[in-house]
Amino acid sequence: MYPNPLSIVIPINTAVKYRMRKDIRMADLATQFIGRSSASINTPSSTRQYEAAWGVLANTGRYEAHDIIMISGSGPWRGVTELEINDTFQQHYTRLIDLAIAACVRGFVVGSAPGCDLLTHSYLKMQGYEAIKGPGFYKFK
Repeated sequence: MYPNPLSIVIPINTAVKYRMRKDIRMADLATQFIGRSSASINTPSSTRQYEAAWGVLANTGRYEAHDIIMISGSGPWRGVTELEINDTFQQHYTRLIDLAIAACVRGFVVGSAPGCDLLTHSYLKMQGYEAIKGPGFYKFK
């Protein structure tokens, strides 16, 4: 098992610290990460922190059948708009998710926040994946 990359991340605020617990649980299960912040570079972003923490295992585009992919992204807060989130999802996430699906990965773990998480839910369901409720997040198989 890989060490949890999120164990080194310092939450950007108290609300994030609370929600980050489920992200740490997802990272415990995952072998790779898909995520890209929709926030401007000057806006604090947990997704940006997560991408950095995952390092070479973030957004690789190279997946294998044994992989479980954690997917995380921006929500509509700190000035990030739904349009920005949708654009980032279309430009970044769909290609990587499609590559993971083509590799027949074991599954995906995703939160349930508005924004990227819910876009991911819809996208995976359209691809035939079933959502299984986990402790604060969903597993898609």
